[in-house]
Amino acid sequence: MNHTYNLYRIFAVAVLSSSLILLSCATQQILPFNSEYMGEAKKHMNYLASDDMRGRNTPSPELDKSAEYIAQQFKQYGLEPVNGSSFHTYNLQRTKLGDNNSFSVNLGLETISFALNQDFTLLNQSTTVAIKNADLVFVGYGITAPEYKWDDYANVDVKNKVVVMVSGEPDNADSTFFAGKRFTRYTFNNTKARIAQKNGALGMIVLTNPKTDARLRRNTAMHIDSNAGAGALRYISPNTKPFAAISGTTKLMETLFSTNDSLKKIILTIDSTKTSNSYSLRYTTSVTLNYNNEKVPVKNVMGMIRGTDDNGEYIVIGGHYDHVGVHLDSRKDSTATTPPDSIYNGADDNASGTTGVMLAAKALAGMKQKPKRSIVFVCFSGEEKGLLGSQAFTAECPLDITKCAAMLNMDMIGRNNPDSLSLGGGSRSPEFITLTTELNKSIERPFILAENIESYFFRSDQANFASKKIPVIFYFSGEHKDYHQPGDEISKINFDKLLRTTQLCTSTAWKVANLEYKLKYIPQGTEE
Repeated sequence: MNHTYNLYRIFAVAVLSSSLILLSCATQQILPFNSEYMGEAKKHMNYLASDDMRGRNTPSPELDKSAEYIAQQFKQYGLEPVNGSSFHTYNLQRTKLGDNNSFSVNLGLETISFALNQDFTLLNQSTTVAIKNADLVFVGYGITAPEYKWDDYANVDVKNKVVVMVSGEPDNADSTFFAGKRFTRYTFNNTKARIAQKNGALGMIVLTNPKTDARLRRNTAMHIDSNAGAGALRYISPNTKPFAAISGTTKLMETLFSTNDSLKKIILTIDSTKTSNSYSLRYTTSVTLNYNNEKVPVKNVMGMIRGTDDNGEYIVIGGHYDHVGVHLDSRKDSTATTPPDSIYNGADDNASGTTGVMLAAKALAGMKQKPKRSIVFVCFSGEEKGLLGSQAFTAECPLDITKCAAMLNMDMIGRNNPDSLSLGGGSRSPEFITLTTELNKSIERPFILAENIESYFFRSDQANFASKKIPVIFYFSGEHKDYHQPGDEISKINFDKLLRTTQLCTSTAWKVANLEYKLKYIPQGTEE
């Protein structure tokens, strides 16, 4: 870059043109934010993360108020509605297990039945399903991971069968093998279910790894409690196929493998040899699950800048605007004179990223020059419930999802070291990282960038776009002690970092929207 732009000098400028000035050279384009943007950032944060918004839970009246506020800002900044609407309304299902449910295993000479919530529980990936005498196949960890040259499904046919697996992933001291002792995305049941369904399985049974620790159990055992009055919230797309997802106890483990030690030896051998071991169990299973689903309408908020090209391509700048609400039991049994804070304000998570999306909309809509590709701004709901808003958006997109050329996501961009920033998505689209890294060099106080958040990749909304083979980039400033705590408040936000991150994301979006070609996507084995 021929010129260096000082963010603080920009903030000090009293008046700029009403249109944002584009500073550029042959290869770089950096969008400066004037002092007005600092005021806008604080205004948005003070609204979204206020106690009045009561943590923006999905669903809640406060989430709806936040959606109206964001839509109003998009309109004020000059964005067009998308297909005539500022909202993408989708239905979540409030799920409660009904009656007449059963699960049994046929061993040949006898059939053993298992009791719900005593011998097994149901994972969040379950739907209404009726499976009759399906073959059982053991698939180790139930993982297909091309980057680690690992495939538990390589030598077995699981189509129209039920797969049995253990929780977690291969454990090895080698840091290049499933990240050593750290978790990767393959630990989580959503990933395991996606892989099982991709291979044609009717269901999966997850047994607690006999050599694992309590920490892993907490991370993998996301169960539906069939006795819960409210039930679980899920998004069930029109294309969702029936699927059984079961977590088994010791009784089920010993039914299938004789003893806990038998399974433990198998897993220890898999880990030590770094070799999968999948085979037919020679048993069959029957599963009947009946769910009662109540529709719950929820909104994503959207707006767009129409591009000059007429080929229908667009990019998405997004961030989730929901959080986790209010801890209703926080005052219970308290003897303190001042009751503890019960509101999870979610300032960093993710009022910061939502503010970034709104500021990006203001910056790009204010430019005289229009992009080649359209730019769509989306604030997602339901992220904290399992990326549900972005799942719905990509499954029933108001635009042609095959025309989405890229997605940029901002999630938690206002805390920790003011000069460090993490990027995700590089293994899927290295050029995306290269573009933002080059643009980063052109701002005053460039960030120290790190690609160290693969374990977080499937915990934010860009993951659902990646599942559609859309190039993505994820801007993230890292977790902190206030993550999902009442202490995540505005007073702890570094507004300078929030603005610099937004500036980098917005400039990258402008660059990608005007490329003469589409960024390439490198499949990772977990796409649809």
